[in-house]
Amino acid sequence: MGLIVCEKGYFCFDVDKKKFTARAGETVFLSEGNNFSIGELSDDLRVSILFYHIDPIREILGSSIVAMYLYTTLTPEPCYVWTSGEESDLARYIALLGRHRKSAQNPFDNRECKLLLLALTYRLCSIYSRRIIEEKNVAGHKIDTFIKLIRLIEKYYMQERGVAFYADKLCLSPMLS
Repeated sequence: MGLIVCEKGYFCFDVDKKKFTARAGETVFLSEGNNFSIGELSDDLRVSILFYHIDPIREILGSSIVAMYLYTTLTPEPCYVWTSGEESDLARYIALLGRHRKSAQNPFDNRECKLLLLALTYRLCSIYSRRIIEEKNVAGHKIDTFIKLIRLIEKYYMQERGVAFYADKLCLSPMLS
């Protein structure tokens, strides 16, 4: 997961050869596996940047992280530049996590860092969930089905892991490869 909060100025960048611009008050959300390169930037640019793996906290998050992953697969963009309204909070999380990288490693620091990542990831899930609801009218049936799937996963993920179960509940036919 990549997160870049533009606090001041602007910068232009490419993700998988597609051009984007982020300005002050916007956040760049990057998913894994994309080629990212910075182009033009303003002289007064100030950003907070964090790249991290979700795997160490995946078992704690349960199905919450699925919403972010599925959202990224449902929309065609290789990254998102959004004004979430939570840019200052996201930048604070990044700053706190940055301090832990510089401190001596001990069990308390490691656990606190893991908890900060967990809290940040929950915040990101909340942002993605709001975005899904905001875009529901635009995407129509696809987003409705997605929201129903997320609710089903949250309810049954401990008992049911098969595609056929969820496809049946959604009145869809499972695609098996």
